[in-house]
Amino acid sequence: MSRPRLQPFLAALALAASVPAAADLPEVKQRGVLRVLVPADENPAWFALQPAEQPGFEREVLEDFARLQGLKLEALPVQRWDEAIPSLLKLRGDVIAGMNATAERRAQIAFAAELVPSQHLVVTLKPGPPVTTGDQLRAQKVGVSPGTTWAEAVVKAGVPSARVEPCADLEACLQALRDGRITATVMDLADLLLEGRHEPRLQGGLRLGPPLSSAWGLRRGDAVLLREMNAYLARLKASPKWSQLLVKYFGDDSRRLLQRTRDE
Repeated sequence: MSRPRLQPFLAALALAASVPAAADLPEVKQRGVLRVLVPADENPAWFALQPAEQPGFEREVLEDFARLQGLKLEALPVQRWDEAIPSLLKLRGDVIAGMNATAERRAQIAFAAELVPSQHLVVTLKPGPPVTTGDQLRAQKVGVSPGTTWAEAVVKAGVPSARVEPCADLEACLQALRDGRITATVMDLADLLLEGRHEPRLQGGLRLGPPLSSAWGLRRGDAVLLREMNAYLARLKASPKWSQLLVKYFGDDSRRLLQRTRDE
């Protein structure tokens, strides 16, 4: 029997060593901590980076899942959102918090069941009229955060680059809107509901792109974690607690609005 050539064999070993090992739920339980990758500039009403009396909608849901699994939750801020998937694949975290599950991202990682529907909306301030057509949008000065699906939607809508104003984060876009430095921005419906509780002048208009899902991102090999997260979300959404959470964070009409994004 011929012996295998040593050089290809050593190369294969080196390649195998460079691929991170799986870190599925059993390994997470050994560690005792569920590490969640989250934007460093995340809205605290959605996910507070530090434990607080009001942890934020998504953090409260994730902390409940972690508690049921006997785990503590550790938030790991990501300075740039396009670093989230590479960080996950390099085992620097176990799950990505609420990410829009686009086709491009689904080609790289797995996603748990939908947390909430996601629909990009053009947002302006009252008493001005809402932006309801593409032509109206292309005439606005639009503020968006680079590297987000919101920025991608603005480009796909044909807004000239000269009319796009980069903002560090959503709060910077909202401040620029209040100051009149921009006339429109783009955000998800869930963000509009959260922000609208503090700034009632915000109004949604034109929808950009297809409906998406805001969902937890996981490595493809973490099948046990994916299964347990999906089972947890199914139980949560079938319980009264789900409606209570929606009203607590998004307001009295949140359930109808979030459902309408899917139905229309």
